Amino acid sequence: ARVKYIESCFDWIESQVSESSIFPVEDEEKFPKSFEKIVGTILKRIFRLYAHIFYTHFEKLQEVGFEAHFEFVFTNIYCSLFWNSIWFLKKT
Repeated sequence: ARVKYIESCFDWIESQVSESSIFPVEDEEKFPKSFEKIVGTILKRIFRLYAHIFYTHFEKLQEVGFEAHFEFVFTNIYCSLFWNSIWFLKKT
């Protein structure tokens, strides 16, 4: 069940990122008004997936020598969420 959930999350994220009405491809196209909310939801879901993997499977990550790389990506996601929330608070 967890694998299906992770797959469905990444499928949803890929569909959002591939959607040109959300992430315009052409220079003259505009981002939708809901862009910040959509990106925030994407980052939140990625953060939850990484948090689960980090918490539940960290020993396995260490066994394969992947923990430093994983921690780097996890930290960048966390910082993105943090700065996005600070920017949002300043904006309101």
